[in-house]
Amino acid sequence: MAQPFTPRVDGNRLYARGAADMKGGLAGLVVAAEALVESGALVRPVLTLVADEEDASIGSEAVIAALGDFALRPVTCLIAEPTGPELARSLRGFGVVRVRFAGRAAHSSQAELGRNAVTHLGRLLHRVDQRATDMRAVGGDLMVTVVRGGSSPFVIPDAAECIVELRTSPDGHGAEALDEVTALLDAGWDARAERVAARDGWRLDRNGPAADLAARLGAAVSTGTAFDAPYWMEAPLWQAVCPTLICGPSGGGLHAADEWVDLDQVRAFPAALVSVLGDWVPDAD
Repeated sequence: MAQPFTPRVDGNRLYARGAADMKGGLAGLVVAAEALVESGALVRPVLTLVADEEDASIGSEAVIAALGDFALRPVTCLIAEPTGPELARSLRGFGVVRVRFAGRAAHSSQAELGRNAVTHLGRLLHRVDQRATDMRAVGGDLMVTVVRGGSSPFVIPDAAECIVELRTSPDGHGAEALDEVTALLDAGWDARAERVAARDGWRLDRNGPAADLAARLGAAVSTGTAFDAPYWMEAPLWQAVCPTLICGPSGGGLHAADEWVDLDQVRAFPAALVSVLGDWVPDAD
């Protein structure tokens, strides 16, 4: 994509960086909120447009912490991540663990005088692969995504490190990653593991305002609640505040050079929201 931040329309697709993930959804929320306010609907939409979902979620964390300052008590939270156009039923959590290995340097011609930190890292890679088979059987996963070690040829590495990622089932907890990885370490490796990040999985409530709104919104866009996201989104953070659901327009090429969003979905999404929320009274159900 020669100009990733200059939108380009080709047929029913709008190409641009972030078009599907998730500027298309944000545009739909803005349009729907404006229409609901202008129509005098009973529902009071509150837009929270935040950044950093791909890292530490400092945007949502800051908004959630500030809700009390604005006397806001949300009944339901809708996150317009690209589900295209199904509603999300669940998502997986994750945990990230850094493992550092200490060795002893020596000339590689006398390897017996050293302790090879990279060798120990390699043995962990094998154990992670073995454990991953069991994790996948229950809806999770385990993998090493970053490795570093050694400084030059002819020197036994005295240090190495790797990043291990855990993907949990929707009912799992990201904090379990540290215990999972620590259990794979051998006492003779001189290895230390530390948790870098952790987020829990999530499921859509079976009852209550989010479940009711999901059913109504699914009917309005002629889909069901059937999308089980293999990745994480911020629903668990907002679920701690109020019942939460996820639905938004999608397309293709997310995080890639040729990202695009389906314009039919972008148009249908706010129209469905206005139709459903125009007379929605959650306490009446």
